[in-house]
Amino acid sequence: MPRQLPRAGYPVLPCRMCRRRPSAFRRIASALTACLLGLSLLGCAPEVTPETPTDYGTAGASLARSLAAAHPFRKAWGPGEQAAGDWILAELRKMGFEPEIVSFEVPVAEDGQEESENALSPTPAEAPVRRSRNLVVRIGGTGFLVPDGSPSPTAGAVEPEWIPERRWVLVGAHYDTALGTEADREAAPGFNGIQDNAAGVAAVLVMARELLERQPGYDVVIVFFGAGEDGQAGARHFAASLDAGELASLDAVYTVDGLYAGDRLYAHSGWNSTAAGKKYDMRRKLYEMTDVAIQGKIDLRTNQADLDVDLDGDGVTEVYREVTLRESDYRPFDQLGIPCVHMDSGDYFIESVGDFAESRNPAFAATGGYISGTASDDFRLLEPLLEEGRLLKRVNTAAFLLVGAIEKGLAGAVRPPTPTPAPTGR
Repeated sequence: MPRQLPRAGYPVLPCRMCRRRPSAFRRIASALTACLLGLSLLGCAPEVTPETPTDYGTAGASLARSLAAAHPFRKAWGPGEQAAGDWILAELRKMGFEPEIVSFEVPVAEDGQEESENALSPTPAEAPVRRSRNLVVRIGGTGFLVPDGSPSPTAGAVEPEWIPERRWVLVGAHYDTALGTEADREAAPGFNGIQDNAAGVAAVLVMARELLERQPGYDVVIVFFGAGEDGQAGARHFAASLDAGELASLDAVYTVDGLYAGDRLYAHSGWNSTAAGKKYDMRRKLYEMTDVAIQGKIDLRTNQADLDVDLDGDGVTEVYREVTLRESDYRPFDQLGIPCVHMDSGDYFIESVGDFAESRNPAFAATGGYISGTASDDFRLLEPLLEEGRLLKRVNTAAFLLVGAIEKGLAGAVRPPTPTPAPTGR
């Protein structure tokens, strides 16, 4: 049996005073007091608050802080990224997974400007390369039953046969950071990458633990991408490794990046959803996640900017709505035509693309409202600036939304009454 992480925490219930039946005078007095106190947290809590932590426990926030504190400078291709990968492998093994390590490499740039700490020393017989790893675990699902494709039956006709179908989804987060050179260490000694992307890694770890306790319909492949900050190198390597059959059976890609410190939690579809006639098909998985959020009374937003933007530089403008211009590990799969859902945090209440900021807090004015990739990406600095419990809320909320979206299953299909054996690999 997989080792279980601690479980604790429950939805906030009304305090004892709120459950009394007060007199009319007391009801009026209580209402006035609540208004005067601005619904202070010292008063009675509502039954459901936005982003209330689920019952996934407190381990997610601890995982995020642990990764950030132990391996703060996790720059792509370097020893810090390697150590962070080892940390993730150890956590996965504690949960009972047998992770697969998929190494990949790219040539060192010919201009020779690579930081010495990030270019592994080759032997004289080798061409100079940089190396990184994708860390992969797989959770087998039950599969689905789908109609056999025959015409719809007429009145009194026999129901169509249902045939087995296996489909899969991918969930990913990169574990490297944008900072990590010696110059970075001197300029931002407190940096630890909690926003980008230790919190995202923690959310995917919590999701993985939860899915071990249930058998989804989908086969689920979970990838912690290396070298994500270098043009999504890890995601691109994984996407390029998929054959035509694997791509055809891949229903969706979910990625998480920078979900902690931004003002609001968002989910987006891929750029491919802006193509003519593709919006619903490519955004179905996004809408399924927003359904999960609505049912759970979770404050999940989608970008509603409604701006005309040339997303891909082809000279044709698209409506900048329910997508993000922030590129992350979803993009290689987006470019292959796979439906994508990307989660991040920020403020998309903007009148122009340049107005975007992760936070409007004046503390981040010097960096234009950005935390990712700056010296402010430090949980010791962020936690006093943000509301108490933000890290736990965001990690657990993201994990909850991922689990719920995956459990929505394949549209038009049903789960088999008897689960089929889970495959050992893809």
